[in-house]
Amino acid sequence: MVFSSSVGESGRVYTFEREERIFKTAKRNLEKFGFTQNVVMFNKPFDPAEVEGIKFDAVFIDVREPYPYISQVWELLKPSAPIGFLLPTANQVQELLKHLKPYFGDIEIVEILARYYKANPERFRPEDTMVAHTAYLLFAKKLST
Repeated sequence: MVFSSSVGESGRVYTFEREERIFKTAKRNLEKFGFTQNVVMFNKPFDPAEVEGIKFDAVFIDVREPYPYISQVWELLKPSAPIGFLLPTANQVQELLKHLKPYFGDIEIVEILARYYKANPERFRPEDTMVAHTAYLLFAKKLST
């Protein structure tokens, strides 16, 4: 929905989801909130042939192992276009960094971490125990070869 809103009515968002359950949930949510007019959905693994001839302004990848897609996506992106990834573990970030060269540069990595606080004005501080999950966002820009 965020990407749909960002590209506007004349833009297009292409999404590939291989798991049918997740695909159906995403489609239902897009329909429920009125974001289907500019989203093209595929219930299958990423296939560059489905978007042949299209040059993308940006790409976001949220898969367990994005490494096989690096060169394919590089071909689809416009010069200097950004790419983003969501990764749940630090070792996946390390592995991705190895695969990004020589395709992408200007790399930024952000950790997403939720930390809850006590709502006590006299003793405002983090909760004493923290059950947490972290994830990493990695952003880069396409390099020319």
